[in-house]
Amino acid sequence: MEIEGIVKEIHDEKKLNDTVTVRRLVVTTDPDGKYPKDIPVDFYNDKCRILSKHKISEKVNVGINLGSKNNNGILYPKIYGWKVASVIPSEVTSHDQNPGRENHDIDLAF
Repeated sequence: MEIEGIVKEIHDEKKLNDTVTVRRLVVTTDPDGKYPKDIPVDFYNDKCRILSKHKISEKVNVGINLGSKNNNGILYPKIYGWKVASVIPSEVTSHDQNPGRENHDIDLAF
């Protein structure tokens, strides 16, 4: 799955034990809409370094997997991140794609 939004927070890396580290990214989805939501996404171990090249307020697309954590028989939802890509706005017109092409109205004979 993927979610798109604006980076709200990037937490520092946290060591959970000798073999596991985690780093949290908080993404605000639909920031200009009526119901924006802050989504916490956790990145583990070697995936933590993915967040180093991203900044607060940057528009991103985040690859996620949904899972859960069992704590004393109670399941809590978890969102695991595996990819973050910057979203570059693309306002390309047909003239930008092919500037040499002229737009002529041609009367066809049929």
